[in-house]
Amino acid sequence: MRNFFMHVLVVVSILVALHGCMIQPADEGISQEEVSTEEIVDRPPYTCFLPIETGPCRAYFDRYAFDPETGRCVHFIYGGCGGNANNFEAYGECRHRCGRFESRLATP
Repeated sequence: MRNFFMHVLVVVSILVALHGCMIQPADEGISQEEVSTEEIVDRPPYTCFLPIETGPCRAYFDRYAFDPETGRCVHFIYGGCGGNANNFEAYGECRHRCGRFESRLATP
């Protein structure tokens, strides 16, 4: 089972390297305020294995992200810009998107 997740992490690393930060607002003339996680409509399975990122801004938004180390959706504070797609407004949304990985990763 561990080999499976090691392969998943390798694939995720490759995809992140290929796609960079997914959205580069400064390069495309889009302000940081115009970029939000709601704009990322299609969240592929590797989304759940992205690192939990607060982002560079200093706002205070309660969010949830899947933590592959614990195998659970966890609360974190989102700063309002940057970050990645492992960023859900509600715990239920995180569970809906990433809950299928919980039983495989959670330790007793």
